[in-house]
Amino acid sequence: MKKQDPQIHTRKDIIRRNLKKTRQDIPVDMHAIMSKKIHQRLKGLDEYKNLRTLSCYISIEDEVETRWLIKEMLRDGKELSIPYIDVHSHKMRMGIIKDLKEEHMQIGEYDIPEPSLKEGIEPNEIELIIVPGLAFDGHCNRLGRGKGYYDAFLQETRGVKIGLAFDSQVIATVPHDKNDIPMDMIITEKRIIRKTNGGEK
Repeated sequence: MKKQDPQIHTRKDIIRRNLKKTRQDIPVDMHAIMSKKIHQRLKGLDEYKNLRTLSCYISIEDEVETRWLIKEMLRDGKELSIPYIDVHSHKMRMGIIKDLKEEHMQIGEYDIPEPSLKEGIEPNEIELIIVPGLAFDGHCNRLGRGKGYYDAFLQETRGVKIGLAFDSQVIATVPHDKNDIPMDMIITEKRIIRKTNGGEK
């Protein structure tokens, strides 16, 4: 991966700081309510109803909550995988899960829960992938934490890419370059933004 333009890097860092604060300021009760609304919008999509092999992040800190969503996906009969960082390659992989029971999970890199048994799935087998982010824009560009794990992984999959965010995380423009992989759609508690037509639903 080529070195990023220093101006883009600086702009990204400023946005990260601002958006972290914005997300932290969401009251706990509103965080739960808005997360549920986002789940409902996701589950109402034809893409969700028609596709079976899914991947979803496990939420940490102030991200859109996904533990409830993961349990619902499993109840819906989805074949589900969650991310983990391979300690040998230092790349993000996906591991299949059947539940979120404590005995089947462990704490991985960056204190993020991951499957203790790494039954992997190839990127090109994933039909729909749910991605976290700190900021998004109306063209479905995404700003993550800056490690590059998701962008590297997303280059290898043709699955539908969906970013989950609170509406306050959607900004006018996310600085990006050719290494940054856009989403196919963004789902917030208020709207769905699709990359294909630049519109909202």
